[in-house]
Amino acid sequence: AAATAAATAAAATAASQALLPRGPSVDEVAAARAALDANLRAARSSPTVLGLDCMGAPAADTFGWSDDQRAALEEHLLMYKFNLMAVSRSGEERLAGRSMRHMVDYYYNVWLTRPTAKDDDGDRGVVEGDEPVAAAAAA
Repeated sequence: AAATAAATAAAATAASQALLPRGPSVDEVAAARAALDANLRAARSSPTVLGLDCMGAPAADTFGWSDDQRAALEEHLLMYKFNLMAVSRSGEERLAGRSMRHMVDYYYNVWLTRPTAKDDDGDRGVVEGDEPVAAAAAA
């Protein structure tokens, strides 16, 4: 009777396990993690991760900033000590048609993403010992 009960219990366990979905194997989990890691690494520097269409100097071109407008904004950023509200209210003719949103976008996506030093040693990085960029040194 004990053998019959054990066999019945084993059969019931096997039947219930057959109804449960199979979980992923250790190898499947490792492969999924590797794929996720690769996608996140590839997207890490992507502007889309931040909800932006583009970032850096191309953003100025995408949003139609002329060289004259760029120069005017940069002059006024320094003049008003980076107070974008003051810059937007300055009445500068070259910035006519540019909203506060445009200026904030330029400041965060172009101005702040520019290097403040030249990579003068060929190591593809701006590190201690590299020479300051002239515009950054004047600021």
